[in-house]
Amino acid sequence: MSTHSVRAALPFAALVLLLGLGAAHAQSRQSSTPSTKAAAAAASADDDEDGNAQKERRARYVARAFDRFDTNHDGQIDREEFAVGLGKYLDRQRNAFNRDFKAADANGDGKLSKEEASDANPVLAEHFEDIDANHDGFLTKSEIRASIREQQTRVTVEGDDQDDDAGTAAKKD
Repeated sequence: MSTHSVRAALPFAALVLLLGLGAAHAQSRQSSTPSTKAAAAAASADDDEDGNAQKERRARYVARAFDRFDTNHDGQIDREEFAVGLGKYLDRQRNAFNRDFKAADANGDGKLSKEEASDANPVLAEHFEDIDANHDGFLTKSEIRASIREQQTRVTVEGDDQDDDAGTAAKKD
């Protein structure tokens, strides 16, 4: 798979997610906006099979996310709302990352030792050596961001590969 198609897949995946969220939210608000069976199934999925609690949390999350993007509250997200909403979401994520990194950086040197990483986030400590790209014993913001991007790309590429494998298997049948 080419780098271009991987980069194209990420915005497409975000768009699909938001379209599904929109349909699920519109249905939950009992809007007259029709929703697809797939979106309804996604909204009612209950991964831990506990009945209502997970569904209710998911419904509240979907409603809040949709409302953040649907700024004119017409029950739809147009391109401009999507672009603005995604920009705001990414800004919130960036600010949270910077805040959390600063809080974890106990000595304020702009990098995390293994001890600081361990105190802040067990997952970060567990994967410390993998994330520490230059193997200097510290994690910088750029190393953590690069690791996150790599994982996002890996998930997208693996998902595309699985789709390709499924398509190949279907052709054999």
